[in-house]
Amino acid sequence: MFTYRSSNHRLSYDVKGAGPPLVLLHGLSGSRLWWRKNIPMLSQHFTVYTVDLIGYGRSNFQTPLSFDESADLLEGWLSSLELDSISLIGHSMGGQTAVHLVARHPSRVGKLVLAASSGMVRARLHEVAVKLGEVGLKGRRRFLPTVAFDALRASPQNLYRSARAILSDDFRPLLLRIGCPTLLIWGASDVVVTQRMGEAHRLIADSRLEVIEGAGHNLMYDRPTSSRVCNLRAIVGTALKNSTASSTVMSSTSAM
Repeated sequence: MFTYRSSNHRLSYDVKGAGPPLVLLHGLSGSRLWWRKNIPMLSQHFTVYTVDLIGYGRSNFQTPLSFDESADLLEGWLSSLELDSISLIGHSMGGQTAVHLVARHPSRVGKLVLAASSGMVRARLHEVAVKLGEVGLKGRRRFLPTVAFDALRASPQNLYRSARAILSDDFRPLLLRIGCPTLLIWGASDVVVTQRMGEAHRLIADSRLEVIEGAGHNLMYDRPTSSRVCNLRAIVGTALKNSTASSTVMSSTSAM
């Protein structure tokens, strides 16, 4: 575990593997632990940086930042590591953060993957709370302890602040400014983001949308129920290794 310190904040992150830099950003109430099933494959091809966003994981006991502030903090962290043109994957709130980072500091990101990204969720706060409960019930049950552990570490206050920030931020104007190859991944059973990923796909010039049948909001852990399985690890790996955003669909019965 490593720590980057700015003048006002402490950002915890971990590093695995060797190769081109790949940064993973978690979603609301999450942490770097949400990527632990994906790191073994990704670290075979990339130096994988998993970040605990401010207020979450081991970056807890801090008030979450605005999306612009978070983007600027991440840019400072990348600068301290002398990382440019990274590959960046953001899930849910992490995808929303990633869009702000690309829009404000485009030279830092060479390829982008938005997995069930928030940013266009249109609902009242209590409606989102209900939907997040559905995510827990419909997702893989053995993921629930991780979700509960990270939510407790974050605190109800931080979850409330971040949820309000998510709902008040419409990042559609920023999508028009994304110039790097972008892959959008959406679970067809996602009850939070629903079908607005298609709108994001239309707004990003160099983008591709991959719909994973049977997968819900937490793409890193969900196992699709159909016999034809879209494997997230293969999709992400192929997208980031190719020169333009692309995807791979393969048959598999293994968990993600």
